[in-house]
This record gives sequence, C-alpha cells and structure tokens, in this order.
Amino acid sequence: MFFIIVFLLVSIVNTQYYSQQQYPSNNYNSWLSNSQNYQPWNQGIQPNRAYVRGNLLSEDTSTLPYGSQIIVSIKDVSIQDVAAGPLNSVVLTRSYRFPIAFQIPYSIAQIQQDPNTARRYALQARIEINGQLLYINDQQIPVQLIPAPINPINIMLRKVGTPSYPGPDISIYPTRPPTIGGVYICQLRPDPGLCYASIEQYYFNTQSRSCQTFTWGGCGGNQNRFATRDACERTCSIYRRRILNNNAKQAPIG
Repeated sequence: MFFIIVFLLVSIVNTQYYSQQQYPSNNYNSWLSNSQNYQPWNQGIQPNRAYVRGNLLSEDTSTLPYGSQIIVSIKDVSIQDVAAGPLNSVVLTRSYRFPIAFQIPYSIAQIQQDPNTARRYALQARIEINGQLLYINDQQIPVQLIPAPINPINIMLRKVGTPSYPGPDISIYPTRPPTIGGVYICQLRPDPGLCYASIEQYYFNTQSRSCQTFTWGGCGGNQNRFATRDACERTCSIYRRRILNNNAKQAPIG
C-alpha cells in the first residue's frame, strides 16, 4: 500500500512539471525564425525590371574584326521629328560571329512614368569599330515593353560599305574639301537617309560655320556626314576659312 501511494505522488508531480513546459507550436520548422540569414529563392528577381532578349542575324557570315563593339538599344520612337532617345543600351564585345545573342534590361517604372501618353519603342542595333560603322539594322523593329516580351526578337543586320571619306583614324588633312557636281560636300544640307535607325553623326553647318550633330538613319543620305567631329572639322576646315575670307572681302570699308 505504501508503494502505491508513493507511485501516485510521483506521477502527480511529473504531470505538473511537464504541463508547465512551453514548446513552440511549429517547432518542426523553427529555422524560419532565423530567415534573415537565408536568401529567398527569388531574391534576385526585381519586380520593377524586365528584359528584352533576342539574336542579331546577318547574311554575312564572316568573322567580325577584333575590337568590334556590338551596340543594341531600346529607343523611344514616339515622336517622328525628334531623334530617338535610348531607353537603355548594351554593348557586347565578346561575340565575333553571327548569330549574336543579346539581353537588354529596362525599368518598367520608367515606361509607366506618363500613363496618359502612348509611347512607342523599337530595337536598334549596330556594330562598329573605331567609330566606323560595320553593320546596322535599316528597319525599325517595334517592341512592346508592357508586358515584357516572352519570345526572343531577331534583328537582321546589313553590312555597311566602306566610307568614302576619312574616318577618325585617318590623319591626312585634305588640301581642299571634296566636291560633288561642283558643290562642296560641306555645303550640303544634312540628310537622314531612307532607313530608320538612329545614329548620331556630324555635319558642317554653313550658317554657324561649325560641325554639329544630326541623326542619320543608317543608309543613304549625302556625304556631308561624318562619324566624329574631328573628321568633320578636318574635311571642312578649308571651306570654313574660305567663307571667312569671302566675308572679309565683302565687308564695307570705312
């Protein structure tokens, strides 16, 4: 009888002790409480950023020259009379043969800045080396940015012919500006050409007697077009001095 009483007393004490223990209800996954030490699987995904992916293609299969720069841009082409502004661009330097894959990130918030204005965007690509244009897409490639495109977009590039006039790596200064049909090329008005790319070039402005920028479409146009300001000034410097001399001769005396 004594042993039975002792057993009952011990059982009551143990019951009270265990009933006072505090156990977490989800102890099996308590590692979540230290989740700040772990990176979620999608932490690298930025909800405000999207991408345009695709490939640059060309009928020309020759190897690109060493040092070529491959530039792919998303541009706002909403206003036809204004030079297309780049939304974002990527420059590739490690691809040397077509097809060339590209990926351009862009900010969705930047696209949604003015919801009341309909914007149009296009992809443009070119390949150049030392300021000399090698390949270009001569047609606009429209792209819808919201929602982000799912399928890759192919851009066909056309090989550009060798320029007729000195580029930035030519150090020969002409003794007189070249002429076409008796007209100095420096007198020609800037001509964007027939294609729809957006490439910054330089032309000689006869009114300001200085080289200024304009937007070239990538094909056609005239020869008052230079890849750099230096090339423009070298070619048209003689013509500029001739204008100054003529103005000095025509100025009234006294």
